Amino acid sequence: MRVENAVGKLHKNAGVRVSGLREALGPELREFWGVGDADPAQRVCAVVYLRLMEVLRSMVEPEPKLERLVHVAYNVEPVPLDRNLAARLENLLGRSARSFQRDLKPFRDELFVSLRSRRRPLGEPDIREAEGRFATGPARTVPSSPIEGFHLDSAGVVRWFLDRFWCAPADSGHVPAVVDLGARGAWLCAFGDQGALDDYRDTAGCHWPLSVTGTGRELAAVAHRADCGLLLNPSSSRGIGAERAFSIPRSLIAELVHGFPN
Repeated sequence: MRVENAVGKLHKNAGVRVSGLREALGPELREFWGVGDADPAQRVCAVVYLRLMEVLRSMVEPEPKLERLVHVAYNVEPVPLDRNLAARLENLLGRSARSFQRDLKPFRDELFVSLRSRRRPLGEPDIREAEGRFATGPARTVPSSPIEGFHLDSAGVVRWFLDRFWCAPADSGHVPAVVDLGARGAWLCAFGDQGALDDYRDTAGCHWPLSVTGTGRELAAVAHRADCGLLLNPSSSRGIGAERAFSIPRSLIAELVHGFPN
């Protein structure tokens, strides 16, 4: 029961990034998952992350939305999210925090089931790689993306955009923020992750109080309702980072949305 109680609380508060995670796991769960009593905090986070991902991968064709929900609920994103579970879930598009908690139940049920059988030892290279996810200090690097090859496969870039998750700035009501550029049109900005959004906000001096997360498909629907275009990974400095940016005008968004299934 102590093991189940510890597992049942993992997603609460700051999730895996909670202070004192090693102690919160308890000796039984540490032994079961292969966490050493003297392991540093970064390694403890890495091991717990890998155990959570084991369970997620064991599920029959887990939906991308469930994977994203697990990442947010347990706070295992490379960039730390809010320390409050409800606040983290409210930043996801489409449903209420309470609804997302219900959506998480299949994963939590499978996580409890996984406690019935001994886990295989984790590989040291896997742990070291996962530790980088929770490292402090080194500068975050922006991953490469298909956008850089847009001129070779524009349709492929659009499909990639629709299916992956993006962070968009939002107002105090968690409504995605649209920027009106006058003669240059109205745009909704979207970024590859929370860190990229924060970097842009700090550099450009934008006063966006919150952010929301959703698939490209969901953000395209938002842009269609707001009658605006989408700017992906816009650069805060003219002439720098343009190879990672991509714009989707209103005309294309209208075509995309009309092609979505109900």
